Amino acid sequence: MRRTSPRWVAACTLAAAVLAGGCARFEGLRAPELGQAERAQQQVVPARPATPPIPVPVGVRGDEMVVSGPFRHENLAVFLIRNPDEKRTARKVLTLEEAMAQKKVEVHETGEVQQLTIRNLDPDVDIFVQSGDIVRGGKQDRVLQKDLLLSAKAGHVPLESFCVESGRWNYRSELGAPASVVIGCGASPDASFRWDRFVASSNSLATNELKRAVRVAKDQREVWSEVAKVQNALAGKVARRGLGDSSILNASGSLELSLSDAMVRKAASAYEKALLEVGSGQAHVVGFAITINGRLNSAEGYATSDLFSRLWPKLLKAAAIEAVAKKPEKAAAASPTSVDRVRDFLAIPASTQGFREDVDGRIRLVTADGASKFFAETRDRDAGFAWVHRSYLAK
Repeated sequence: MRRTSPRWVAACTLAAAVLAGGCARFEGLRAPELGQAERAQQQVVPARPATPPIPVPVGVRGDEMVVSGPFRHENLAVFLIRNPDEKRTARKVLTLEEAMAQKKVEVHETGEVQQLTIRNLDPDVDIFVQSGDIVRGGKQDRVLQKDLLLSAKAGHVPLESFCVESGRWNYRSELGAPASVVIGCGASPDASFRWDRFVASSNSLATNELKRAVRVAKDQREVWSEVAKVQNALAGKVARRGLGDSSILNASGSLELSLSDAMVRKAASAYEKALLEVGSGQAHVVGFAITINGRLNSAEGYATSDLFSRLWPKLLKAAAIEAVAKKPEKAAAASPTSVDRVRDFLAIPASTQGFREDVDGRIRLVTADGASKFFAETRDRDAGFAWVHRSYLAK
């Protein structure tokens, strides 16, 4: 008779319990203890002690960037942001999506819903992780809360996250788990399968409201609420456009599966085909701003055009999905947003009060939460605290 390891029995017991109640009821549960070999691989760089954010003045000049556009498709308009004075760097940076596809990074479960670890395996390349990146796999899909810039060959670094799949704390067959893992617990697992790893990051958060739930409210229940809203909105739009049945409202509540749904991809692809070339291969283009239904929505800017060009397809995909979710049944006349309005949106008055937080030994995050917008700037200690990423969310 085949023996089943105690650790595997514990894993199955936990999975069965959570399947009955969903991750909303099991935030504090830990996964089964790892074995000695697994623990050796999980040598985590200690998290910095939690300290209150430090008040600091924040200011960004509106004339630092050149804004052009709009470039429109249906209810989505894109403005390009150029920086003729961008400072190029010789050091190569990969996005999280690229690094996971090339198996140059590992993202691991820790047994805590809001804490993962990440490890850069490449000896020569830094990896940029952006707030809002969704990682697929593990015990449930997650969204990453803060920007990180992982140095080459960095050890396991703590990674703050939120759950975006409220009904799963087990294995999913399409992630590569053996059938015995998915169907039942009578057999020992395939030794080559690692339940604690994530497999891809091809999507990012798709609405302004969901991004603010992660970055401003920092509240798991609000994240779940906004996930449900965008799933219901997408399901409604797909049905009205006669695109057929879909898995948008899937059993596990996975936002990742909703965003990857064939019907959602079909609806969003027209936007992507119309606008992808607008931001591709353009000299000194370092970011973009978007309006949806004529309303200024958000903007993202980067220190280099190379980093922006690597992120642009993923960012445009998210913008297109948001436009699909928010498209009105009947097109309504809207006052066009001007270039000057976008430039004003990018400006942060020098008198603005913000807060500074050291995310890890390399990244410093500066934020300002105002009445009309939320602003975040990611700075790199290794580059003299020069900014790497600026993000704006309209309210």
